[in-house]
Amino acid sequence: MLLFLLALISSATLLGAAVTAVQEQQMTGHSFIAAGVALILAAVNFFGVRRAGLGMAAITREKSEAVQAMYGKAFCLAILLWAVCTGFIGFWVVHFVNVRL
Repeated sequence: MLLFLLALISSATLLGAAVTAVQEQQMTGHSFIAAGVALILAAVNFFGVRRAGLGMAAITREKSEAVQAMYGKAFCLAILLWAVCTGFIGFWVVHFVNVRL
């Protein structure tokens, strides 16, 4: 459940930053393209974070519970830092689409 929430938070941050950038730049014609690209990236991010978490769980399955807890906390911290990065990515995707098109 926590893995699902972490994936959802990082994907929602990406999508939210993209929507905010579209509103700030008042894009008209390219708004749908930018929103579509951001939506695709958010979906890829969601499944990528989930896959990374499940892969880490599979790797640490054989280790002690204390080591599993340490890896879990480190993974949560890494994903929360990644959520900040996805906000920047969402903003810059919209900016890139606006400049290129």
